[in-house]
Amino acid sequence: MSDFLADLETELRAAARRRAARRRPRVPVVLRRALPALAVLAVLAAALAIVLRGAPAPDDVATTADPAAVTTIPRAAELATGCAGSRREARVIATPTVLRELLGVLRRPGAEPDGLPAAARAPGAGWVPLAAWARDGVRRAGRDRLATELHLIPGTGAARTGRPDCDGGPGDGRPALCLAAGTAGSRLAVACFTPEEIRDGAAIAITGAASGPAGPLAHGVVPDGVEAVAIEAAGRTLRAEVAENAYEARLPGLRAREPVTLRFERASSCGAEPDPRLLNAVAALRRPPAPGASVPRDALAALPGTPSEAAARIAGGGDEIAYWVVPVAERAAAPCALADLACVVPVRGDRAAGAPICDGAEAIAKHGAFIAGPHEDRVLVYGLAPAGAVRLLVRLDGRPAGGVDVVDGVAAGLLRKGIRWRDGADVGFVTEPAEREEGTVALLNGTTQAGLGATAQGELVERVPELLPAGGTVVGNTTSQHLARSEVIHLAGREAEAYPIGAALGITRVREVTREELTDAGAPGSAVIAVLLGHDSEGRMR
Repeated sequence: MSDFLADLETELRAAARRRAARRRPRVPVVLRRALPALAVLAVLAAALAIVLRGAPAPDDVATTADPAAVTTIPRAAELATGCAGSRREARVIATPTVLRELLGVLRRPGAEPDGLPAAARAPGAGWVPLAAWARDGVRRAGRDRLATELHLIPGTGAARTGRPDCDGGPGDGRPALCLAAGTAGSRLAVACFTPEEIRDGAAIAITGAASGPAGPLAHGVVPDGVEAVAIEAAGRTLRAEVAENAYEARLPGLRAREPVTLRFERASSCGAEPDPRLLNAVAALRRPPAPGASVPRDALAALPGTPSEAAARIAGGGDEIAYWVVPVAERAAAPCALADLACVVPVRGDRAAGAPICDGAEAIAKHGAFIAGPHEDRVLVYGLAPAGAVRLLVRLDGRPAGGVDVVDGVAAGLLRKGIRWRDGADVGFVTEPAEREEGTVALLNGTTQAGLGATAQGELVERVPELLPAGGTVVGNTTSQHLARSEVIHLAGREAEAYPIGAALGITRVREVTREELTDAGAPGSAVIAVLLGHDSEGRMR
């Protein structure tokens, strides 16, 4: 009888998942089915009642009440338990593709404190309730954002009981993800889910006992794109923030085997747009996109916020490494905020080859942001350089170690062969500026406020003297004294200087013009760049 109930439960779960996948309101079956169908449904309903009342195995059969909600019984997590005597531990595999594609946390590079946590009274990996597990794919989700240590363990062949198969059986071979909640070395609470359960919203488990009125502790796993989960439990509704595909919540008043209703709050579809100041500071972001190229998911997962994928550009490449520069809106920013950080991340194949280096427009313009580290038997160097830099020179432990070229504001490359990385090395960076070209920058006052051009001249000399042409600056007036909006205009080939000059003065509008247009604006014949100061600059340059 228990085998019959188990098989029936499996069929009912599959049916529930199919209903959830369709995600549309259903017209009551009694209005659309004939009497034979009613008889079949009645038998299934009776059997389901038996399963929910008496089956000891996990029985979180999910049903959808509307397109945005799922009602399910949270799974009761099992305490991590080893097997008495010898047991063949689960074999090691790579992370199943379906799980990597579903969960961004599994795509990010591994680092401390990722890795399988130790479980009390269950040495090694013998407590993992999987027939096969991805040792290198284990990730600790939401570090510093979840109160409880939570590790996600991908694999295949999850034991239906939530406890390890001490006979070392092959399992059913289907992909599964187990969560382990608790401090490493303690009695971990473990529950496992299929990709379908995660996708449908049914991946939630009770992982801790009730703590007074706060109720039992629950943990869950959600697919990419979910920012929060609204949980209706015991007559109350609460909201759990999602951190790296996982969430946790206390459920006041919830008793064992009571259902909860979950609603996903999806990430906004607006996407992060790059801040114009960032485009001014990093010339590579102004390039046209490379046809058919996209940032690998593994690299996106390593970024410290919401990336503007459409604005990402390949900044350079060589030695089988591509260097992507990606605008990013910080995690703490408001929804749909502008991406005000630029991040450089090296990619080899479809994996990140190093940690991202990020900074804002103002910091990039002042001193840049750089990083160095080991790559096989070489030293990898990359980062964001101030405007005007053509090469980045590196010193290791006080000694010159060579350098890498800077192209469109991005420094990237490997140091020459023979230069070795040493952990703990003292690393220094110095940018090498380009030689100054001929010409002048004209600072033209387009208002009736006296001294505006001279004020802008002083700011440029103080902030970016290395960007000014060999002829320096000249001050004058525009042909019109009623200019509303400031802008920087430049001749062809001088955009590398024009954009950061605009950024130094807080001017985001930059465009290329002809010599005739430059002269018509009021610039002298020596000028190659003109800053037209409008009324919007009056308050900014007092």
